Amino acid sequence: MSEVDGATLIARSLKQQGIDHLFGVVGFPVTAIAVAAQKEGVAYLGMRSEQSASYAAQAYGYLTGRPGPALSLPARTWCTVSRVSPMPSRIAGP
Repeated sequence: MSEVDGATLIARSLKQQGIDHLFGVVGFPVTAIAVAAQKEGVAYLGMRSEQSASYAAQAYGYLTGRPGPALSLPARTWCTVSRVSPMPSRIAGP
């Protein structure tokens, strides 16, 4: 049985769940996940900040009706990603 690293397991799990796009900012702990995701056929779209990545993932989910995952660096940035409120499923009219 061959050995598989954690980043490859995460990437394969994302692909198996139907994820085909991944938004985020790559840094030391998550670079391997982004690389493994690309090898598994998941398009990685890099952003300049975690806030931009979470907004892009949110817009992708809103427009396609599919999950839009955002890859973030740990620690202080978790607050940025977790504070983004979900968009309403319908836009209320007058």
